[in-house]
Amino acid sequence: MFKNRFKLKSVTTILVCFLASIMFLGCEKSSENFITAFNFNTPPAVGVIDQARKTIDVVLPEGTDITALVPEIVCSPKASIHPKSGIPTNFTSPVEYFVTAQNGSTAKYVVTVTVEQKKTIVEQLREYIYPLRTYEPDGGDMKDLIVLNNFIGSSKVVALGEVTHGSSEIFKMKNRLIQYLAINNGFDIFSIEASMPESYKLNSYTVHGEGDPVKLIWGMYFWTWATTEVLNMVEWMRTYNQSSQRIQFTGFDMQFYDGALNELSEAYKEDSEAKTKLARLEIILSLAKKRYQQNMTIILNENQMQEFNSIILYLQNSISNSSWQVSQKNWLLQNITVIQQCLHMYCNTYSTINWRDKCMADNVMWIKEHNPNSKLLLWAHNYHIMRLEQEQSMGLYLGRMLGKNYVTFGFAFFDGSYRAYGNNGNTSYEATEPPSGTVEHLLEQLEEPIFILDMKKLKSENQELKNLLDQLDYRQLGALARPKDEFGKYGEKITDELDYLIYIRTSSASTLLPH
Repeated sequence: MFKNRFKLKSVTTILVCFLASIMFLGCEKSSENFITAFNFNTPPAVGVIDQARKTIDVVLPEGTDITALVPEIVCSPKASIHPKSGIPTNFTSPVEYFVTAQNGSTAKYVVTVTVEQKKTIVEQLREYIYPLRTYEPDGGDMKDLIVLNNFIGSSKVVALGEVTHGSSEIFKMKNRLIQYLAINNGFDIFSIEASMPESYKLNSYTVHGEGDPVKLIWGMYFWTWATTEVLNMVEWMRTYNQSSQRIQFTGFDMQFYDGALNELSEAYKEDSEAKTKLARLEIILSLAKKRYQQNMTIILNENQMQEFNSIILYLQNSISNSSWQVSQKNWLLQNITVIQQCLHMYCNTYSTINWRDKCMADNVMWIKEHNPNSKLLLWAHNYHIMRLEQEQSMGLYLGRMLGKNYVTFGFAFFDGSYRAYGNNGNTSYEATEPPSGTVEHLLEQLEEPIFILDMKKLKSENQELKNLLDQLDYRQLGALARPKDEFGKYGEKITDELDYLIYIRTSSASTLLPH
């Protein structure tokens, strides 16, 4: 019995100790005093907590009033915080928060709220530019041009502009772009702002290696293209076509009828009746040209115009009923169209529209429609490729007909020189330095020598920048020197009229070929 009492007392002692230890442990208080989350709902923002340093940093959008922000704070379980969560607080200076654990231990956190500062115009612009390695078509690294793939996408017609018809660097840059797009993106037709039939003659050299490229270039009439820079591009095309035809040389202008008349005369050289009519047609056209150059009011009288229309109708019917191949028929009919376009330009028949640009757009569309699987690269002045509503430019017509299939790259430069006709003849002229309030003056502040400005993205994301660019003047030069009148605007909103703008800091005059 004594033994049993001893055993019972021992068990009781052990049980009491066990219960006491449990009660002691249950009474131990938590020492956790952490802030585990610090957020704002208005405006929404999440604080970055550094537990080692006991700091919390919150960045809020530009313009946020931080004098009465309401934080949402989460602490360790059983801990308390002061100031409390949900209390409007002025965060213009760092604010201290004290977290007290259950056992009374305290931790101090410092909360710093920063408001994003508004970026400068230059900083904002920098987000939309893509620096380029060089303007030289040197055959070197083209990684900087890979961005063109995104810019162009699946578009079938890409237009390359120019701020002047006489900048060596711009011509070289266009050559470099053409090479990249031909090699990497399958663009296989080049078309220039030059007389259509005469431009096609270049294919005898670029495709077949026949003829003198210098004479053929001068044969397009415009001195603007008779440069070493264009010749270098033509020579590259010849090399690129060595194994097989991979790129054609074409044109889309219509200011001369001679080449078109020659095409018809060659086709009808064995047809005496047609030759007689073509001779009469040449007389009428020559007369119209002379009167046009003399600024006469009446270019052709009613009888002369009737005779012209009668000859045109005869030729159209003759071609349509001939046994020539369809491609030959289409080409000859297009040459008749060029003649008609030229005469109506002389006569100012369609005075309410920009006739030349309308015709050039129609000629580009003719090229595209007769090469449905091809991609076109256009070379023309900024004015012509831009979508100018009031001016009714070629680019406006093409944009309406092609939609997203038409992509434009304008060009600009800051300083240097350019070739043009002026008081000193056809020579190099110094460019006027862009004043404040011009696109060029703004872009120079980016301190990048060559880059592409993505105006397409800019106008969709940054209304402030779009409005600014649309207000600025820009350089306007063509084939003529205008030292006292270089800046202005063709349209109203450049960001709507061009997709991309290629900026080259310094220009020099293009180099004329021997003639």
